[in-house]
Amino acid sequence: MAAEALPQVGADVVAQLAEHRQRRADVVRHERVGDQVERRVDGVAGDEEPDLAVVAGGLLAHRAYVAARNPQVLVKRDRIGEGTKAWDVVWVVVFWLIMLVAPVVAGVDTQRLGHRPLAAWTVPLGGALFAAGMALSALAMAANPFFEGTARIQPGQVVVDGGPYRAVRHPGYVGLALWALGSPLLLRSALAFVPALLTAAWVVLRTALEDRMLRRELAGYEGYARRVRWRLLPGLW
Repeated sequence: MAAEALPQVGADVVAQLAEHRQRRADVVRHERVGDQVERRVDGVAGDEEPDLAVVAGGLLAHRAYVAARNPQVLVKRDRIGEGTKAWDVVWVVVFWLIMLVAPVVAGVDTQRLGHRPLAAWTVPLGGALFAAGMALSALAMAANPFFEGTARIQPGQVVVDGGPYRAVRHPGYVGLALWALGSPLLLRSALAFVPALLTAAWVVLRTALEDRMLRRELAGYEGYARRVRWRLLPGLW
């Protein structure tokens, strides 16, 4: 409910994407034109995917929206609060390792292994998933003054049931999963779906652990869970 870690990637992921994009500039790309003809595309104007611009723009817009509506959350997320669960510290470390490896896997896929990149139409689809994830995360952070980067019960914490929390109990995690699943499409790499799916599964695990913690330790959460049945996906879970 209050510990989604979406926007902290910032400079690390942007740097990874920039490095991946630069390396991929000289990759041999295979295109089907009539018969199967291979041709090299080397820095042709307009052929670069806007993955870096999408991610950087999304991160900036996300931060600006939250800063305008709930700025204290950004300050609180810069530190690990007292009482953070040990299991969540482990979760966060593994999460960032998986997320940051995605551009590396994409580079290996399309460059070292020479696999054909996914079709160009996957880029706007990935951008749409990324934008939806960032928007949902921003709405959750704006609505929830207890939205931290780690899982714990904060002093004075109460149940938040407004905004996107009316539909699901962990909307920030939905946004995080959407971002992860959009990354392989932005990177045009089928192999990058491996870390993306691992990330989504890791998010589901944290959701289950955090939801159990909140049911046990946060007054009023059990009643909220009865009113809002779904953790992540309405009608499913």
